[in-house]
Amino acid sequence: MLLLLLLLLLLLLLLLLLLLLLLLLLLLLLLLLLLLLLLLLRLLPPTTTTTTTTTTTTTTTTTA
Repeated sequence: MLLLLLLLLLLLLLLLLLLLLLLLLLLLLLLLLLLLLLLLLRLLPPTTTTTTTTTTTTTTTTTA
């Protein structure tokens, strides 16, 4: 009975460890995807012509 309980606990711990490893792998994959996206965004601007418009606001003060 005690041996069975111990075995079950070990199995549960192994499952938890596997789940944690899977989560870590998923996080790493997400980070890699984000890095790739950033790299793609960095490479894209030279090929496509993007116009950046800077708006300057002029304030006129009238003195009476």
